[in-house]
Amino acid sequence: MMPEFEAAAFALAPGAVSEPVRTAVGWHLIYVQNRMEATNVTELQGLDMVRAYLARQKQIKARLQVLAQLRSSNQIERIDDD
Repeated sequence: MMPEFEAAAFALAPGAVSEPVRTAVGWHLIYVQNRMEATNVTELQGLDMVRAYLARQKQIKARLQVLAQLRSSNQIERIDDD
């Protein structure tokens, strides 16, 4: 994390939103949903966590690609009950 972002994020309590924070890449609003205590994990546990995260990201990407394909090849009509 960039130092400015890190300082602002770790200064917030869970449920809080930061004031605008400027970093080298732009402006940010930070929302802290919750905090977890740091834990020590073995290298094998860490690898399993990374593999699980990457698998979820791959699934999300595949779903988005299928959805985009379905949208482009079908007519979608939205009917609102207004």
